[in-house]
Amino acid sequence: EISGSGVTATRTLKTHGLSEGGIDEILSDLFGQENPYLGIYAHAEGIHLRMIGRGPDQVAAEKVIEPVEAEIRRLIGDSIWGTDDDTPAGRVASILIERKQTLAVVEGASSGALATMLHVLPEREAFFRGALVPGSGPVHAGHEPASIDSDGALTLAQLARETLSADVGVSVTPVNLDDGNVYIGMVSDSGMHVAQGRFPRRNPQWVIQRSATTAIVQLLAALSADQI
Repeated sequence: EISGSGVTATRTLKTHGLSEGGIDEILSDLFGQENPYLGIYAHAEGIHLRMIGRGPDQVAAEKVIEPVEAEIRRLIGDSIWGTDDDTPAGRVASILIERKQTLAVVEGASSGALATMLHVLPEREAFFRGALVPGSGPVHAGHEPASIDSDGALTLAQLARETLSADVGVSVTPVNLDDGNVYIGMVSDSGMHVAQGRFPRRNPQWVIQRSATTAIVQLLAALSADQI
């Protein structure tokens, strides 16, 4: 990008598992500079860090950013899942394709939004088996409704895996109306993992999108950490 005072280069690092306050404390020495400038932004998929460097040309502007990026990666590298235009769904696809694994999902609270994130990827046929989206009401595992807790989430994830013949099964339970919790179950031959999000009663569309985003970010985190 060319500005009145030269060329501007930008770089965004995308994180998960850390709060805005936590990152601010860890990276406190890097904030407050003008060149490069470091900004922190909260997104549904995690905290983003945006670096802006300025120089007489593109190479010089990018070199301004390099030492700050290196220091950020040294301090919180395990929490960085992507850069710039990366998406959680795209990163999940890359990991699964590299492992030669397939994925199936079953959705309650997210009502198909998780499947949509995966289905729109051009590489979907290489890894995505499909989704079970029962609609409103309880999600059943066999003849009985699955419980809305950790055990129920794992049962549903295994159901998706077996029904659609996938290597990895992921579930998003319905919202537990008592406490607003949604459970995300993940199962493969390598292991199983459960994550949790809390979604108090709000606009239904907000719950659908937020639970799907939480599920894809948690799936990426579990795959990156070899938990499944």
